[in-house]
Amino acid sequence: MFEQLPTVPTSEELLNKSFRRASRAIDDLSMVQNAGNILSDNLSNLIRKFPSFENMPPFYREMADIIAGVDRIRISLSRLGWASRQIRLITKEHVAKIKRSSASDATLIRKSAFGRISSVMRSIEKDLLFLNETRNLLRKMPTIDPALPTILIAGYPNVGKSSFIVRITGARPEIVPRSGLRRTR
Repeated sequence: MFEQLPTVPTSEELLNKSFRRASRAIDDLSMVQNAGNILSDNLSNLIRKFPSFENMPPFYREMADIIAGVDRIRISLSRLGWASRQIRLITKEHVAKIKRSSASDATLIRKSAFGRISSVMRSIEKDLLFLNETRNLLRKMPTIDPALPTILIAGYPNVGKSSFIVRITGARPEIVPRSGLRRTR
């Protein structure tokens, strides 16, 4: 279900990618357009690649909620959408200014656009980091085939879950060592 989620780059990685590609443009106007379009498109693509939690099977939705919090994921994705729209507005505004300006002022306007775009990207850095961590956790979730009957047996350690499976099925279940669990006294 979540194995197709792409890696979520940091704001610095996205800025470097867009500014590097924009530097190949022939003039300041094209540089602003290219950088803005690249960033906005990358953010929109990240949002689109995350699954819709409304259309997701309940098991996966509940697991995602336990692992990362569906509401928190939605908030981070909506902040990426906000950033994408802001970058489009900044790009449009500065392109119009460059068209009305002299060649010497165009460089200053481009630098202003890049500064504002960088500020927007840095404001969503925590969201990008959270979504990448969430992506890594969700990709580790087991995939369950809805066509096959599935039974989940859960409980405290050492209460006989594996023994129960052996008794009713004769199969030897895989026992995963507990890591990260701590006992408090």
